[in-house]
Amino acid sequence: MERKLALDIDAYSSGSRKTAMEALGHDVARLAIESGGGVNSVNWHLKPDGKVVQLSLDPKRDVKNFFSRDNLTEKAESDAGMKIRESLVNEPIGTMMVWLSPRGGPLNYERAGVQVGVIREIEQGVKFIEQYVMVDRENDREEYLRIGERLNVFSKTEYNLSEVEELRSQVFIIEPRNGDPWQWLSRLIPLEKSWQSIFNGEAHSLLIEVEKEVRGVLDIVKGEWERARVGTWQDKLRLGAKIESLMEERGRSLKGGDCGGTNSVELSSMLDGFWSTVFSSVIKINTDNNEPVNSGESSKFVKNCGKCGARINARISAGYICSNCGGVYGGC
Repeated sequence: MERKLALDIDAYSSGSRKTAMEALGHDVARLAIESGGGVNSVNWHLKPDGKVVQLSLDPKRDVKNFFSRDNLTEKAESDAGMKIRESLVNEPIGTMMVWLSPRGGPLNYERAGVQVGVIREIEQGVKFIEQYVMVDRENDREEYLRIGERLNVFSKTEYNLSEVEELRSQVFIIEPRNGDPWQWLSRLIPLEKSWQSIFNGEAHSLLIEVEKEVRGVLDIVKGEWERARVGTWQDKLRLGAKIESLMEERGRSLKGGDCGGTNSVELSSMLDGFWSTVFSSVIKINTDNNEPVNSGESSKFVKNCGKCGARINARISAGYICSNCGGVYGGC
């Protein structure tokens, strides 16, 4: 069975090539920043036609179309996303929003997350939400319930927070206050390092830097991207694994974690299972016939992949696929 992937190339197979490539680039950058423990900068804009869009993801599609509801946890998270969206539509400039995602829960999240936003004005009557997503590996579930209780004092809607999981579907909407909203919120949410990256502009600068690196990577795989869009699941895994590898070379790990596994591990696991089945069948056939397993003309011991140099150190036959680069061994 195909496992959930943090970077699922199949998700970008539909729609126009330009839009799908831009969405892929956005998600690779987001995943790289999150994997590195950085703060993601995410803005939503309210368009004149009433749509709420994320320009870096898709300037035409409403963000509500990207919310997943595959299980109860994702449904709760989608409900929270819709509340943030509706706040942009209905609330005045300066309104603040906070969403808390504790670690643990039904999906056993390894880390917690905090999403904070404030409604800004680009020009007269044109609103957007300036948002930041912070990863938290330190505070436990009980601390998140305490953070929720502090926010509840100022929230337009007072929630009955008897269980920490109830936080996942709620959004604290806080009316405009005097002074810097980020400084005000930082006194209620103890994530000093993350707040500092927002105060000094590092979060915004990091996003620009990573997006530039991602554009370079996508330029390299452009041809493979076109083929993978209409190719097999394995083609998509190979492309995903290559993107992960190229980002790794640039010092940006695309760890799976709570968002799903990596293409590299999934591809390696799939190929290991395939060849294990093949070799087991060969051994069984020859054992049944009381014959030694053939290791002659049809196979050859190979130390490294001839395409990428990755270590193999095994006897392989024509058709062997390198788990690192996807190269196919053509035989002697």
